[in-house]
Amino acid sequence: MPEQCFHMQVAGDNGIGRIDIVESRFVGMKSRGVYETPGGTVLMAAHRAIESICLDRGEMHLKDELMPK
Repeated sequence: MPEQCFHMQVAGDNGIGRIDIVESRFVGMKSRGVYETPGGTVLMAAHRAIESICLDRGEMHLKDELMPK
């Protein structure tokens, strides 16, 4: 478990996973939010790298079609 915390700390310290979003609210207001997900960003990149090794081109296209966006 300490290794996972270390990786998330290093990723967060280097600005990985920081997203700045401006959203339009239902009532007509705009709001700005800064979200930080360093662990999720690292895990998603690792997952995609493993998929690129394991899946062929057709399987990747099928996965992209079936996966909700």
